[in-house]
Amino acid sequence: MQKHDFKVINLKLKDNNIFDDIDINFFDKNDHPSEPYTTLIIGPNGTGKSNLLRILVLLFIELKEFKKNKKRTGRVQGKFCLEYQIDGNRIQYSNYDFESDKELRPQIISDGAILDGSDFPTPERIIATAVMLTDKFPVEIPGATDYTYLGVKTNYYMAKTTSFVNKTIDLLFESLENEEAKDNIQKALNFLGYDKQLFIYYYPRYKHIFFKGNITQYVFERFFTHFWEYTKRASDSPPWSFNRFKSLKKENPEIIIELVNFCNKIYRNLHPEYPGSRTKFFEFDLYDNDLSQRELSLLKTLHSLDIISSPSIGFKKLDKVFELQHSSSGEYHFISSFIGLLAKIKYNSLIVIDEPENSLHPNWQMKYISFLKELFKNYRDSHIIITSHSHFMVSDLAKESSSIVGLNKTDKIVASNIPANTYGWSAEEILMKIFKTPSSRNYYLTQELGKIFELISHEPNERNYGELKRRINDLKNLDLSGLSDDDPLKDVINTLFKKFKDV
Repeated sequence: MQKHDFKVINLKLKDNNIFDDIDINFFDKNDHPSEPYTTLIIGPNGTGKSNLLRILVLLFIELKEFKKNKKRTGRVQGKFCLEYQIDGNRIQYSNYDFESDKELRPQIISDGAILDGSDFPTPERIIATAVMLTDKFPVEIPGATDYTYLGVKTNYYMAKTTSFVNKTIDLLFESLENEEAKDNIQKALNFLGYDKQLFIYYYPRYKHIFFKGNITQYVFERFFTHFWEYTKRASDSPPWSFNRFKSLKKENPEIIIELVNFCNKIYRNLHPEYPGSRTKFFEFDLYDNDLSQRELSLLKTLHSLDIISSPSIGFKKLDKVFELQHSSSGEYHFISSFIGLLAKIKYNSLIVIDEPENSLHPNWQMKYISFLKELFKNYRDSHIIITSHSHFMVSDLAKESSSIVGLNKTDKIVASNIPANTYGWSAEEILMKIFKTPSSRNYYLTQELGKIFELISHEPNERNYGELKRRINDLKNLDLSGLSDDDPLKDVINTLFKKFKDV
C-alpha cells in the first residue's frame, strides 16, 4: 500500500431504507494500479445503483463532519461500516459490529485501533457527476466545502440550461489556473473530433454607455449611482446589480479603473453577429488569446454587474463553429462534465459518476473509461466509481486497475464481485457472462448449450449430474427476454428446463 493512495474498500449496510442488508467490495486488495482505480457497478433497474453512490457521498461527508465535531450527523439511515485506505492507513467508520451483530457508538478505527481524536486522513475532494435530472446526488451540502456536484440539476427538482452553461464556464475559468487542465481539455476536444479551439462569447449590455471605446471612471460609476438617467427605471427602483456595485466600490475600489480599461479593450474587439448586424459580441479563443488570468476574472465581474451577458461556449468542427447549447446531448454532457472534473479533482479524490453512457454514442462508451484514466493519470491515488447499464463500458476495463460489482434483486438487493478480465470482450460475451442477458443467436449461449448436451450425451449412469445441475441452474439465472420468439435457442432451452426440471 503506497502513500497518497485513496481507495474505497468495503461498505456494509443493515436496516437501510434502500439496502436492507448488503456487503459490497469495491477494491481488490491484489490489484496494484498504476492509474486511477475504477469500480463499475452494474445491475438491472431497481437495484439501487444511484442510491448506492448517494450513500457513499453522504457517508464520507458524515465522516468529515465527525472528524470536525466528534459527533455523527446521521445523514445515512440504519447501521453501516465503511472501510477505506488512504496515506498508508486502513480506516473504518461504523456504528455497528457486523461480526458480533452488536450496535456501537459511531467510531473511527485505524488499523484495528479506535481513534479518540480527529487526526485521521479523509479524501481531499468528493465529486459527484451525472447527466440526468433523476440522479440521487445532493446538489449542495451546507458546510461541506470538499463536496462538489457537477450534475445538471440546479436544485432537487429542476435543471436550467443557462445555469448549467454558466457553471461550466466558471469551472472552465477555474481549471485554466492549471496548465495541465488546459492540455487535458484539448484532449477532450480531440476525443469528440473538435478542432483545437474553444470560444467563449459575451454580448455587451448598455453598449452605448460602456462600449464606446472611451468610457471614463466617472461615467462608469455614475451609471450605477444615477441609473434612472441611463435606464427607464424609477429612481427608487435600482437594477439588481446596484448592490453588487456598492459592495465592490466599498471592498475593492481599485478594481473600478481596471474594469473601465477592460471595457475599452473589449470595444476594440467587438464583432457584428452577422454582416450588417447592429448586435455585436465579444469572443476569445481559449487556445489563442491575449487575455491574462486577471482579465478572465474581470470578465466574471462585468457579468456580475450585468454589463455583459451570460457567456456561451463555442466549438469548431469541420470548419463550422457552433455553441455548446447547439451540440448533441452527448457532446454537451461529455465536455461539461470533464471540464468540471478537471477543475475540481485533487489528489486522494472520490469521484462518483452516475450512468455516463446516457446520450453517448457506443464508440464513445467503449472508450470512456480508458479516456478517463488517461485524462487523470496523474491522480492515480483517486478512486472513480461508476454506475452503468452499458455493456460497452465493461469491455473497456483493465483488470489490474478495475473491479466490477453486480447488484441483483430477488427478495432483497445483493451484491457480488465479478472476477473477470473483460478488457476487449465482445458485446455478445459481456451480455451473456456479465449482464446475464444473452442476445438472440448468441455465440456464447450456443457454447454453453453445447457443453450441456455433451454432459447429456453420456449414458445416464455415467453422467456428471452435479455439473449438469449447475449449468442448467446458470441458464435459469439468465434473463432470456433478449431472445426473439423465433430464435431456435429459446425452444431448446425451454425443452431442457422441462426435461431436467428435477435435476
